[in-house]
Amino acid sequence: VSRETGARTQIHSARVEDVLRSLNVDVVTSRAMAPLARLIELSGFNIQNGASGVFIKGQNIGKELTEPAISSNFSIVTHPNPTNSESSIVV
Repeated sequence: VSRETGARTQIHSARVEDVLRSLNVDVVTSRAMAPLARLIELSGFNIQNGASGVFIKGQNIGKELTEPAISSNFSIVTHPNPTNSESSIVV
């Protein structure tokens, strides 16, 4: 995607748990990586410090949004995924 869009990227050969808190990022993204509660756990530090989270989630997003592990400190909006009618984009 970065090649097609010209977006500035940097690749880290490490587990996200080991590097994400140490990075100063504008946006955290994922596709089919983990349940939403886990994504928020991993990226919450960055989001609380000004980054946006953009997560492509599957058809179980309604159930994931009701899980108590998701902090109410975050404003979450879902959008239809224009490339897959069975998934959503969570911002």
